[in-house]
Amino acid sequence: MAETVTQPVGQGAALEPLTVTVKEACRLSGLSVSTLYEKMGAEPPQLERRKVGKRTLIVYASLKKLLGLDAPLVHPA
Repeated sequence: MAETVTQPVGQGAALEPLTVTVKEACRLSGLSVSTLYEKMGAEPPQLERRKVGKRTLIVYASLKKLLGLDAPLVHPA
C-alpha cells in the first residue's frame, strides 16, 4: 500500500510563493518565455497570471498544476 507524504506546518516548513515572475517561472520549469505566454493566452488559460502595474506574475499553484506537480507525493510502502 502507498503512503502519502505530507509536510508539517509550522516552524521549519518551507512556504511556497503565491506568485512568481515570468523569469522565475522559466528558471523553475525549464520552459521558455514564449511557451509560458502561450499557455497564459490559451483558451481557456492553462496558466493563471496577475498583472500588478506593468509586471506580470504567474500564480505558482497554476505553474505546478501545468507541470503535473500539484498532487501529493506518494511513496510505495
